Amino acid sequence: MGTHNFHKHNGSNYEDGKVHQGAFSHVRENNREDQNILLEEDLCQDAKRAVVRGILEEAMDEMKEKSLDKVLREKEAPLNKVEEEIQQLKKQLCDI
Repeated sequence: MGTHNFHKHNGSNYEDGKVHQGAFSHVRENNREDQNILLEEDLCQDAKRAVVRGILEEAMDEMKEKSLDKVLREKEAPLNKVEEEIQQLKKQLCDI
């Protein structure tokens, strides 16, 4: 048995060492389809990441705002007390 007939008998796309002409176009078409699927999956993953990133950024902004409000309230109470004392002192000065 010569190598000439080996490929022909093993069921591959080879005959006499040559690939059938339709085999490459089939492979190219499959590659294009696979690439399109991968591209769509990448785009879908990118879209999901963008949505999650947006949600996280919004949550972080909300937490920053709440933290800032809390700090301002904590700082505002002593300032209000000092302002009341200043008003009382002004009133006492006016009474003198």
